Amino acid sequence: MLHTLVGYSLGCGVDTRWVVIDGDEAFFEITKRLHNRLHGVAGDTGELGQTEADHYAAVMDDNAAALSNRVNEGDVVVLHDPQTVGLAEALSERGLGLFGGAT
Repeated sequence: MLHTLVGYSLGCGVDTRWVVIDGDEAFFEITKRLHNRLHGVAGDTGELGQTEADHYAAVMDDNAAALSNRVNEGDVVVLHDPQTVGLAEALSERGLGLFGGAT
């Protein structure tokens, strides 16, 4: 889906980039748990407590800092997966327009 949407945007003359967030194995286990549970699936039934919340927040902070060097005030950012919602506040504070979508 993203390949098509990015292609449409580029075809319309909109400067568009697809950026993938970084994280370690623990981060991606946490985000998979979040994604599964948002869809009502137990998944691996692993923990989603304070330790996981703190780790998620730390990784999101690193990603927001890295992304802030690639975007400018007035840009629009589409947070395609629910796992990226942790970027919303930091990017919004930079004056970016945000759109969210879930897969």
